[in-house]
Amino acid sequence: MPQLDYIFFPTQLFWLVITFTFLLLMINFVIVPLAEKLFSKRNDHISSYIKKAEQTNIQIQKINEEVSRIARMSELEAEEIINQAKKSTEEIYNQRLMKHSQKIDQKVTDCIAEIEKMTINFQNSYKEQVIKYSQDLIKKLTNHEANIDQLHKYYNKLNNNKTIN
Repeated sequence: MPQLDYIFFPTQLFWLVITFTFLLLMINFVIVPLAEKLFSKRNDHISSYIKKAEQTNIQIQKINEEVSRIARMSELEAEEIINQAKKSTEEIYNQRLMKHSQKIDQKVTDCIAEIEKMTINFQNSYKEQVIKYSQDLIKKLTNHEANIDQLHKYYNKLNNNKTIN
């Protein structure tokens, strides 16, 4: 075998050095720069996507904060509107209640006055009717005219005795 012959060692060594040098130069100047370029491009893409994701995340957080703020403000405004509506409704209710209460009080007062007036009219007409019937009865029984003044006095006297007892 000629590879193991020591005479061929220097030439084999020479070609070995040349081959490995060539491979080293190829790796060092061609393959490594291409790989570095590829890895740096990949890293640039990844870092740009990470930056975009971070920016998008920040924008999402801002939007979420804005939405939360708007929701809180909307809740406060809705609560304020509801409270104002309640106050307004209560005021209208109280005004109408007072108005109707006054009308009812006035009607009750008018009815009481009317009842008192009717009672007085009834008592007066009752008194006149009693005196008239008494006069007619006396006339029929005695055939004499009865004295109206005397009947009034007697009726008042009887009426006063009833109120005292």
